[in-house]
Amino acid sequence: MDEGFEDFVRERGTALLRIAWLLTGHHAAAEDLLQEALTGLARHWGRVSSRGQPEAYVRRALHHGAITGGADEPCDRGLWVSPPAARPRSGTPTRTPIVASCFATL
Repeated sequence: MDEGFEDFVRERGTALLRIAWLLTGHHAAAEDLLQEALTGLARHWGRVSSRGQPEAYVRRALHHGAITGGADEPCDRGLWVSPPAARPRSGTPTRTPIVASCFATL
């Protein structure tokens, strides 16, 4: 393996893993996503490093992989998961307008 590639991974790996985690929401999925992106970078290291943009290559691969889910699996990495709704402080459940209208028609 090229020493420049190893240096790049050693210097930027943690930051890239954080990006992958932000895209997936899961540590294991982030590691898998980053590994896929770095594998692609390793294959094209000579061309990418000569242009001086290895981090841009990896970031784009991370974003693409998070959206498409990679070649082997569907997109189930949690990219589009909505945050949970806030609960009322009083402990009393509140009804949404849809639920309230359903109860009104009963």
